[in-house]
Amino acid sequence: MMGYCSNSPLRCHHARSLMVLNQVDDNCPHCEMSLVPDNNLSGSAHFEQRFLQLSLAVTVILLLVVVYIYYAILV
Repeated sequence: MMGYCSNSPLRCHHARSLMVLNQVDDNCPHCEMSLVPDNNLSGSAHFEQRFLQLSLAVTVILLLVVVYIYYAILV
């Protein structure tokens, strides 16, 4: 797993340097604490994030259009 040392920066130099570690056993080689996963997004995750942002934008635009039509009819 690729990740960062979860120990205190005062206790482990890997945690202090924020070095990304790639360990098979999911532990820091210096202090044996577990690793916090690295948040690098893969290509499909970028696509999903863009799709969700687009969906949110379309929803907001539709909501604004509905509100505009509602007030246009009342006035």
